[in-house]
Amino acid sequence: MASTFFTDRVVQYPGRVTMTPTGNTNEYDIARAEGNVTEPGTPFNAEAFNGIADEIIQIADDNIITDAELTALEQRLGISGGLSDILNEILDLFGKTLWSGSITSGNITVPGTDKYAAYAVSISGTVCLALRDGNAVSAYGISASTVATSAQQFIKAAVFSISGDTWTLVRAKQTNHNETTTAHSLSSTAMQITKIIGLIPNWGGS
Repeated sequence: MASTFFTDRVVQYPGRVTMTPTGNTNEYDIARAEGNVTEPGTPFNAEAFNGIADEIIQIADDNIITDAELTALEQRLGISGGLSDILNEILDLFGKTLWSGSITSGNITVPGTDKYAAYAVSISGTVCLALRDGNAVSAYGISASTVATSAQQFIKAAVFSISGDTWTLVRAKQTNHNETTTAHSLSSTAMQITKIIGLIPNWGGS
């Protein structure tokens, strides 16, 4: 790709114009009257500026990432088409809803599981941080009573075993904590898993 360079316009009478009345009040046609033009200069038009934009994109493609790295990213993300498509795919990964529904036991399919190292899991209305460690995901979160006179905290936790995109709910529990008496009790209410969101992409691989 040929590089684009700007050149100044060099004329005999810089800035000189002629003004020809159009016939309407205070309206004129303006034309350059610069005398001899030694150098026309770089035109200010779409062709010139688009050429510069193309050069910038090409430089970015050539220097930000190598062909081998680009191929590896395409294989990792399962897409092709160039750097811009990969960058868009990466941006789309953050905060992406991977699954929604309602379960208290059993298995669910969570597409794109291996693309993440951390998730947000909704456990009976509480959004909990979930971290992956090998073939297991552990979710943990705390909510509190909305009643001003109450000093209750509700600690929710869930553990899943992972195989590919299949998540098996091993257990999900809620512990009730009274801040005044420091008493703890295990809730007998079944915890519902209602949503799983991808938070942090798994850059290092599954």
